[in-house]
Parts: sequence; C-alpha cells; structure tokens
Amino acid sequence: MKLPKLLQQLCVLGMCFGAMGLEGCAANVPDAADELPVVQEVQGFSYGFARVSLIDHPQEALAMATEQAQQQVLARLNLPFSAPVYHSQLERQLRAKAQAHLPQWSLPAPEVVSSRVDDKKGVVTVEVALAHAPLLQQIQQKMDELNQQLMAYRFMTQSGSRFDQLKQLAPALPLVEAYKFWQGWQQRLQPDLKEHSSIAAILDRRFTVLCQQFSVVIDPLVVEAQDYETPFMQALRDYGIEVSAKGPDLHFEYDIELTDERFAPPPMQMRAKVVIKSTLGLPVAQWQSEVAAGSEWSEDAKRAVINDLAMQVFSHLTEILSEDAAAGSSL
Repeated sequence: MKLPKLLQQLCVLGMCFGAMGLEGCAANVPDAADELPVVQEVQGFSYGFARVSLIDHPQEALAMATEQAQQQVLARLNLPFSAPVYHSQLERQLRAKAQAHLPQWSLPAPEVVSSRVDDKKGVVTVEVALAHAPLLQQIQQKMDELNQQLMAYRFMTQSGSRFDQLKQLAPALPLVEAYKFWQGWQQRLQPDLKEHSSIAAILDRRFTVLCQQFSVVIDPLVVEAQDYETPFMQALRDYGIEVSAKGPDLHFEYDIELTDERFAPPPMQMRAKVVIKSTLGLPVAQWQSEVAAGSEWSEDAKRAVINDLAMQVFSHLTEILSEDAAAGSSL
C-alpha cells in the first residue's frame, strides 16, 4: 500500500520539527502494537498521542488522530486550579467581584511533530507537542506589567478604619486577582519554579487581614427597635459581618417595624430603615426596605424577614466596598 501524499509529508514532520528545537519527538511515537502513553511533560514540552484506524479516508483519520492528541494535552493542562481558601464571607464576595474582571486566555493548539502509519494494522499514530517556553514568556510579561501597576499601592496608608483601607485597596484587587491568575498558569507550566515575593502577594495578604478584622456596631434608631437587636446581630454574623463595639469600622443605625397582625390584613410586612455611617459619623449609605411575610408573625417568619434584611445589608456593604474596583479592572 502506497502512503497518501499527506501522510508521506507528515511522516517526515518529526525531522522538520527536530531542526526547530523539538528533537527526539519522532522517536516517541509508539509502534501500532504498543500501548499509547498518557500525556507526557518532558523538558518544557507537553506531548500527546492518539491512534485512529485509517478506514477508507486516511486524511480524515489523520485529522481525527491529531485532534484527539491535541485534546489530550489541552485537557491535562486545563484542569481546574485548586479552590482558593477564604477566611470570611466578606472576603469571598469581594474577591468574586474582582475575579469577574479576569482576562480571557486559552492555550494554543499543540503542533503535530510526527506521525507513523502501520499498513498491516491499518492505523495512524500521531504525536503532538506544546512548547511551554513561549507561553511562559508571555505570562511573565503579563505578571511584570501587573506588578508595575501595583507598585502605586505600596505606600498606601495603614491608618484609619479598615473600611477606609478596603476602599483604598479596591482598585488594586482586580490587578491582584489577575496576577494570581497568571501565576497559577506559570506554576502549572513550570512546577519547579520557586515563588518570589511580590507587591501583589503583599497586597493580597493585607486584603485578607482587613476582611478578617472588619467589624461594625449596630444602634437602634428608635427604642422599639431594640427588641430586634439580638436577632439582627446574629443574622449579620451569619453573613460574615462581625458585630463588635470594640474598634468598629462602620456604624449601622437601624429601625425595624413589624405590622401588627391584630389590625393589619395579611400578608404581614417588615418595614426597615438602615443608615450606614463612618467612624466619624459621616453618612455612607442609607435605604429603606419592605419585606412581606406570611399570614402571621411566627418566630420563623420573624427570623426570615430579619435574615432578609441582613442579606440586603451585606449586599449593600459589598457594593460600597467594591464600587471603586472598576478603576483597576482594565487588564
């Protein structure tokens, strides 16, 4: 059987790519009787192998084997990264908002470096390779650019409330998350690379500490609202907002009123007002809310509407803290 012209050309690709720096690739292609190896990572290259029956259309078989080998390499390298560890709900939510600005990036398709045809078995075996060096160069350039941008935050004040510090750090957070994104790819393509200290790592740790230590104090706007202080405080803590009178970063003033089921027709409603003030007493935000409940005020119904109010407070707080993040989202 005479090889089709396309297969004849691809069978010598190993020699061509050898001259370009992929020496020894052709020798890696197993015989038809051998078991195909899994994806291999050797000396800065990721190799993939695939074998397909020639059937009646050798060109289609070659294309199919090439695609399968490429997908093996990409599937191996595109495995999900380890889940990050968050130390508070506040940190989780703020980082999630910053991560929405992460760059879109995908690996290029590995190149065919050699192929082998077995006429007796009627199969074609293809080897592909993805070179890490040009990708690592591109990644390092991205990290250097981000590190340079983050240098503007190295002298950021550490005085004032943690709320003020988080607000100042907000534009840097998308840059920090982008740096970690590229660093993850760098470590995947070059696992033995030692991690060096960077301004991104310093700011990353500082952000975590600020979120961990962040706290608020709550004060009722009217005497009647004191009845809901304990459940409201617990609901805020369930959302990761620490409530403490010792060195708070914000003051939450609130009023909660539940409709009297003796006089009001169902459904019952909670009317609430929340005012957020800085440690200097300056207004940060305020809003009013109405939440419908059931036909009567059971303990579960009261707990549900107060939890809903706490969720609104948490949502407003994260929006306030991240509203300046867009300034650092041009990646």
